[in-house]
Amino acid sequence: MRGPLLKTLIRQIWPDDSTDLLIKTAVLPDAEAAQCWQQWRDAYNVEECSWPQHKLLVLISERLVRIAPESPEIRHIEGLAKANWTKSKLRLHHAGAAIDQLSAAGIDVLLLKGAVSEALSESHDRRRVTSDLDMMVRRKHLKATFDVLARLGLTCGKDANAAYKRCRSHPGVNIVSACQGIDVDIHHQPVHFPFLPDMVLDRIWRDARAANFFNRQVLIPSECDHLAFTVVQGMRRFVPSHLTSGLWAVDLARWAAQADPDWPGLLKSTASVRGSLALYAGLCYVRDELHAEIPESVFDRLLEERFSMEQFLSFFAQAPSIGVVGKMALPLREVVLLLTQQMFHRSARNNMAR
Repeated sequence: MRGPLLKTLIRQIWPDDSTDLLIKTAVLPDAEAAQCWQQWRDAYNVEECSWPQHKLLVLISERLVRIAPESPEIRHIEGLAKANWTKSKLRLHHAGAAIDQLSAAGIDVLLLKGAVSEALSESHDRRRVTSDLDMMVRRKHLKATFDVLARLGLTCGKDANAAYKRCRSHPGVNIVSACQGIDVDIHHQPVHFPFLPDMVLDRIWRDARAANFFNRQVLIPSECDHLAFTVVQGMRRFVPSHLTSGLWAVDLARWAAQADPDWPGLLKSTASVRGSLALYAGLCYVRDELHAEIPESVFDRLLEERFSMEQFLSFFAQAPSIGVVGKMALPLREVVLLLTQQMFHRSARNNMAR
């Protein structure tokens, strides 16, 4: 599927109007950002924002003082930003105990998502918040990982076996210890669908780089891998209470604004996790709505790929149901998601049982 029809469908999965205006407030030049913020204020209320949107509010809180100093919400947003940032730091700090236990057991950890921003101390962004610690371990270490964390009091379901079994149908599991304030997501692959072969994961581990996370040495994905995972996950369809925050668009726009972005590297990383359709949709958004300068050759390369019908249906089934087309197709999307998850389960059962 190419040309105008693809572009029409792509627009259906761009951020909703509220999130779109918050993204533009974060990215566009001051004058345009101020206009977008005023439009957002006229139509929406801080009190009604979802947690993902609060991540954007935290990101833009300092900028609002400059571009919209008369906004009565500034003090409230600043207070929310400080509170959410403090909670985020405490969550990540407490979750570090899980990393320590895994390291002591000889299990390597690769940080994902918001934890990567925390680990990048040289470009530390105080305005990033997260609700838990996402990390990836090698599949061959999954069972040992859950055993180690169970001894720490971290559980998913009844026991470590339950957590391991869940990984047959999911890319990872959430494990918590309320009494210790630890909340971690253990992944065996960095994106939800499809099931990634071990050779792809081995490449991700080989390209990982060292970083510091609360005074402990960890691994984080390569720059291209991290952005690829961010965009692919950012385009996923969530239940309404877990809509994506739009931080993927901020990161992608900043990437494009670099002096010499590694476009071939990003294309390769994204293709390896079968996320090229997600990248195409994201790049169309940051080019058309955020005015990012992206070489036309990048779009040409993406459109040269031969997407299977399975890839096409799986991508649009996972993407947010924002536009009319998306809402009309909800029943079909649910069927596709179910079939995709079943395929993931079969692949995981066949490969992880070895």
